[in-house]
Amino acid sequence: MNSFNALQVSDWLQNMSDVFFKVAGEIFDKDKSSSEMLVYSTLINSTVSAYNILHGFPSVVSRIGPIYRELRAYYDCIWQITLLMGYTSKDDRARISKLVADVDFRIARDMKSLFFSLRTVREAINWQ
Repeated sequence: MNSFNALQVSDWLQNMSDVFFKVAGEIFDKDKSSSEMLVYSTLINSTVSAYNILHGFPSVVSRIGPIYRELRAYYDCIWQITLLMGYTSKDDRARISKLVADVDFRIARDMKSLFFSLRTVREAINWQ
């Protein structure tokens, strides 16, 4: 169990959101159809949702890591389902499958680089 309080963790989540919004804005300015938009959409939604939950229920601070991972899985599913409902051919499904793997890899890459130097944040949200 970590020894962080809800205010500390919510500040870190807000800072993460700010970084994700900044990077997403830079990507959007260059290429509105980039798969990186799915990466940052997922990260932004997960982080903002975790922040909002923590503000409403500060007592969950010790469980914010699993909550964050569940939120990320939820937002991953939302964009995947949306694409699968809109694109039904075999070729489309194959491209979506590759996209899912690519986005998952990029999220893992970006989260690892983010937390590599921020041990306290990594510990606060129990990020492996």
